[in-house]
Amino acid sequence: MAFEVPVTPRRVKVYELQHENWHDRGTGFCIGDVVNEEGYILVKSEEEIDRLLLEAKIYKEVQYQKQQDTLIVWTDPDETDLALSFQEGEGCAAIWEFITEVQKHLGLDDNQSEDANDFQNGSITLPPEPTLGALPDIERSLTLASNTQYGRDSITRDVQDLDYIGKLIPLLSMAEDLESLPDLHSLCRIMKLIILMNDNTILEQILLDEYIVGVVGILEYDPEFPMHKANHRDYISDNSRFKEVVPIPDNAIRNKIKYTFRLQYLKDVVLARLLDDPTFSMLSSMIYFYQVDILNFLQHNEEFTSELFGIFRSSPSSSQGLEDLRCEDQEMKEHGAQQTIQKKRDAVRFIHQFCLTAKNLQPQQRSFLYTSFVKKGLFDVIDFALRDDIPNVRIAGTELILSIIDHDPTFVRSVVLKKANENTSIIDTLIDLLLTESDFGVTSQVSEAIQILLDPTSGQPLDALRKTADMFLRQRPDDPEIEIFLDSFYSQSVQRLFQNLTDLQSSDKLKNMSLQVAALYGCLCDLVCAFIRLHGYRSRSFFVESNVLANISQLFGSSHKSLRLAALRCFRQCLGTNDEFYYRFLIKKRLFAPVVDLLVEVGSRNNLLNSACLEFFEFIRAGSSKPDYQRNMKTLVTHVVELYREQLEKLAFFETIRSLLLRYDQLHDDSMPTSDIALADAKLTGIPGRGSGLRDLASDEDEYFNTSDDEEDQLLQEPVETIAVNVPDPGGVKARDTSDASETVGELIIDLPSAPVSDKTIDSSVGISEALHSNESLETVNETVKWLSRVKRQAAHAISPDSERTSLTPLQSLGEKRRRDEAQQEEDDELVKLSSKKTKSGGFAPKSPSSSSAAQGSNTATTKKGFLSSVNKKISISFGSKRFKDKEEASK
Repeated sequence: MAFEVPVTPRRVKVYELQHENWHDRGTGFCIGDVVNEEGYILVKSEEEIDRLLLEAKIYKEVQYQKQQDTLIVWTDPDETDLALSFQEGEGCAAIWEFITEVQKHLGLDDNQSEDANDFQNGSITLPPEPTLGALPDIERSLTLASNTQYGRDSITRDVQDLDYIGKLIPLLSMAEDLESLPDLHSLCRIMKLIILMNDNTILEQILLDEYIVGVVGILEYDPEFPMHKANHRDYISDNSRFKEVVPIPDNAIRNKIKYTFRLQYLKDVVLARLLDDPTFSMLSSMIYFYQVDILNFLQHNEEFTSELFGIFRSSPSSSQGLEDLRCEDQEMKEHGAQQTIQKKRDAVRFIHQFCLTAKNLQPQQRSFLYTSFVKKGLFDVIDFALRDDIPNVRIAGTELILSIIDHDPTFVRSVVLKKANENTSIIDTLIDLLLTESDFGVTSQVSEAIQILLDPTSGQPLDALRKTADMFLRQRPDDPEIEIFLDSFYSQSVQRLFQNLTDLQSSDKLKNMSLQVAALYGCLCDLVCAFIRLHGYRSRSFFVESNVLANISQLFGSSHKSLRLAALRCFRQCLGTNDEFYYRFLIKKRLFAPVVDLLVEVGSRNNLLNSACLEFFEFIRAGSSKPDYQRNMKTLVTHVVELYREQLEKLAFFETIRSLLLRYDQLHDDSMPTSDIALADAKLTGIPGRGSGLRDLASDEDEYFNTSDDEEDQLLQEPVETIAVNVPDPGGVKARDTSDASETVGELIIDLPSAPVSDKTIDSSVGISEALHSNESLETVNETVKWLSRVKRQAAHAISPDSERTSLTPLQSLGEKRRRDEAQQEEDDELVKLSSKKTKSGGFAPKSPSSSSAAQGSNTATTKKGFLSSVNKKISISFGSKRFKDKEEASK
């Protein structure tokens, strides 16, 4: 490459655009480098010389912009916005020249060479003196030149060298005098093409006082809206928007303030529909660096800041001004006092804009700025703004305090504690404003500020790299400052904050409540929810003792749906605490009644009130099955159903209400095992679960039913024989009877599975227990006991009438199956115990085949029917929760 490479290190700061904010990557020394015919920009850290802060390759297609003689801004191909801010303009010029030469070397391909020849041969030129007749040729030349980088560079030089913008502006007046709309539209298109050349020098020229009015005047005639004309000149020319509350000593800073305003107007209004990404990025970066220069100058100028904040310390208020301004004319006194108040209001607006602009600074710079301003009296400014009569001044004050609290609430709390001995604190001022403000926007902002300020989880600001999701969830219980702050709030201010809820009485005024009052009560309810969630025992003691929660229930009678939802949120927040103290209070005051009445009122209407009420009761029902909530929620389920069952049964068409009623029945049905309740609970809700526990129960339930169905199928397919069993008539249950209807004992015909056939026999004169203690085979007894269990199940099934069996719900069927299986398991366990006991005594040990055969020969042989006849008196039949024993010997 035939150009000079800058090797002299130039001190520079590297910036990167992240989330529309410029972040400082560090300070270092910048040089140029060429590797394999490719140019690079290298920045080495000044702290660690071996560490590279930046290694950026120079691309021919990337548009680099030089701004303010010390800035170079560009966007890499990977869409990373970068900026170099040089300490000296000489260093910026050297690196800029290097970038330009590298791009020229890379960009002179065949097509661009042809374009360059076109410019050199004069085929694409700009007329030295533009006229209305030459406007079409000028527009054509600009359009052709904008297609290539070389063309843009050439046209940009011509526009600057010929002062083309200054020559185009007089044509606006000529076209307006002639009322030539085509010429006006052509002028507008030409100006847009010049701006979209994306050259920083041209934009800085447009911002000058002698150009800006003419440029925005040309842009008023947009050809895309030929029937409309904007009024940009009237807005830009209105100097009444620029007020110097305190004179700014530096003319350059004053001009940068004007340039920043004009750039923002161009970006957000005039060129909003036309900007491409490179031009938008350039305008944003210019605004940012102008703002940084303004903020750095003003906050480090002690004379300026002292005079600015001195307005609120030394100047008299409206009442003091009448005494201190010793003028004979009373009107002059009042006029002087009004001027003082107006100056304070202007100062509030200036500081408000100053702090909003400071949001673009780095967190460390913002912290330094707020600390410096607080020392000079920033909270006095906020206190004045919040108490002012002008709405926009109060809005400025609330935004001002919110910007500080959002940045560092810990800092604000520390300042409030230091000023605790003063008559009023900022928290008291916020409370007064919340209770008296008529503007809903201000009310919501003040409520948010109070909530953040009293949030124990909010702490000091963190770096961008440390901002993770869990930072918002961290608790700081060991912070003594927040504990002192909360103690001070609950001892001095909380009563006044919730005085409206404490004094709330049930009356017709709730139904005719204005929107302003409803908004206030809504904000108070939101604060109640936040305090219940964040303040633990402090809020619990206050809300219960002051009867705030009980009075909130009266808001259900309001005609405003938003207010009824706010009251419901408070009760729902109490449920979510899992605090037995809150639960007892809700039960004692019967605060579930308005929620039930609200659900009855809205009925089946599919709206937000209906959904919120159903979620409220679903939380109670589902919580009664969770280990953490189970004990307390069972009490709530019992209370709600026992007191309001009649109303809830009218709402049984809701699945949630049906499940709630069923849950109550489950809790008070001692015959149903706990496992059945859990399985049925998961099945009936239709919800897979709020956790993995219900999914596990569902899988167990499926496995149980699959296994049970197979066993039942196998049981029903076995051959059967018929026997007659005499059983008592169970309380009026009609059995299929073969005897006289007047008898109390019916002869029930039962189809039983075949008894186990075995070559092993036992004595028919003994029962099961005696058989177990005899020297008979354990295998034979096992088979017999299993068969008897089947007999009992079949008998119990036969006793129930058909109508009763078919009317069983899935839950009852599940419980019935489980009870039968548990009965069989109990008999099997008894068998194992007895066999174990016999084995230990030596009377029931395994025998050899020979000894077994001898035993078979010595014992009295019996058939399976004889064995059944001897043990039938032992059969117990289960029906519901009753057990019936056959007291007579069953016939064969």
